[in-house]
Amino acid sequence: MELCVGQTPETISKPDPYSMDPVLERLGIPREQILYVGDTDVDMQTARNTQTAAAAAAWGYQPLEMLLPYHPEFIVRRPKQLLTIF
Repeated sequence: MELCVGQTPETISKPDPYSMDPVLERLGIPREQILYVGDTDVDMQTARNTQTAAAAAAWGYQPLEMLLPYHPEFIVRRPKQLLTIF
């Protein structure tokens, strides 16, 4: 299943833990099976707040040093590395 979700005036914003609820409901996947891949501190906070595993994307918007304080389960330096995690 493919799903693309963005922020609208009606949605709850990251890092609120309830921001993921509609996504998980539509996907039908438990939180324990989700890997939240992000490139900002807000993404890492969202993963923590929603009790999902986090993968810090080292190539993204913020430097890796800003993501590490959130203790992501994975550090991904290239998108291809995600294949080995899954």
